[in-house]
Amino acid sequence: MANQFLPVDCSHLSNCLPTLISSAAAFGSSKAQNQATAALTCLFRIHELKKRGPIPNSLVLSNILHICNPDRGKKGFFVGTVSKIKLWKYLKQEMADGIDQAIKDTQVLSKDYLSWDWDLVDCILKNPSDSLKKLEEANHRIFLKKLLYFFKPSSKEFSEMEFDKENGRQICITGCHFLEFFLELDENKSQEYLDDFLNDLNNCLIQLTKDADRLNSVLSPIKVSNTFSQMYFLFIGKLSSTHKGCKFLNRCNTFQNLLHLVTT
Repeated sequence: MANQFLPVDCSHLSNCLPTLISSAAAFGSSKAQNQATAALTCLFRIHELKKRGPIPNSLVLSNILHICNPDRGKKGFFVGTVSKIKLWKYLKQEMADGIDQAIKDTQVLSKDYLSWDWDLVDCILKNPSDSLKKLEEANHRIFLKKLLYFFKPSSKEFSEMEFDKENGRQICITGCHFLEFFLELDENKSQEYLDDFLNDLNNCLIQLTKDADRLNSVLSPIKVSNTFSQMYFLFIGKLSSTHKGCKFLNRCNTFQNLLHLVTT
């Protein structure tokens, strides 16, 4: 019990734990018993916190902890139970028909982003089928192109969403999985999409260095404070956490534009 409830740096006090438990379990009610009970309650809470592990309060911190974890898996750092349940529905079907029906049910092909099923979109990107990775089907390419347009800063769709937007956190997570999806593809297949995204983002970074355009930029200080445009820095961090992502960032001069921005 001492090893379970006491912090490591207090292990030399383990011989006190039996006395503490005896005091808390003593018959009657006394000041010593109340103090012992309170101490055990605190130790239990400490144990629960240690067992739970760190829980980040932001997506940026989640990404940092994931990158620093030597045991991180190949997949992303976000797990969605709802998405897994939805995915199972389509796995019961033939694989080709299943992914096509899943994409159709997201509403991405037929409606604007306000009506999209973001849980299902995230599920598809986090658990992509082989057919989706091939990028051969027209509907698959349209699906990814519409998502790309949504996340591009210049579209002013994702970039101008305010923090109180319903499903905002889920949409940000989907953006991370969207980038991870392309990082797992062959570079020749992902280049068109990632270059398009980064070139658009670079234009916003360049705007910040020009006085005439600074206030109107998607990444202006006011917009970064109030909208999800700040998440583009999370997306850069997500890309920079992999060797392939760094290659894209270097080739598109994103690192150079960031350096120019902070030194201007």
